[in-house]
Amino acid sequence: MDEDINWQLEIAERFNQLCPNMFGDPYVSALAFGFQCHVGWKRILEGCFTELSKIPGVTVNTVKEKFGTLRIYIDGGDETAWDIISRYEQMSETVCELCGMPGRLEGKFWLMVRCEKCR
Repeated sequence: MDEDINWQLEIAERFNQLCPNMFGDPYVSALAFGFQCHVGWKRILEGCFTELSKIPGVTVNTVKEKFGTLRIYIDGGDETAWDIISRYEQMSETVCELCGMPGRLEGKFWLMVRCEKCR
């Protein structure tokens, strides 16, 4: 989604055990296409991945925007991992996907979280 993928590469390198298939084989993971969201959710992803990295056997399969909010799909993990993901997905409901400032979920047909400036 973002033309500048440096922020994605930075996260993938920092959390390489969670994202081993980043920009790899699309038959293995949707991460082959990178994170399908904008840089405004970078801090949310960093927080989520920091917590997930403490759970053995978890790998991230997909990161995307769906119905205006963040979605993170994993392989492995347990209920704790899904609770972590759920908490961070809920956070995305109030953070502008474009810039990371406080925002709100809006739209009729295409939902998105935007701040006043990015609207």
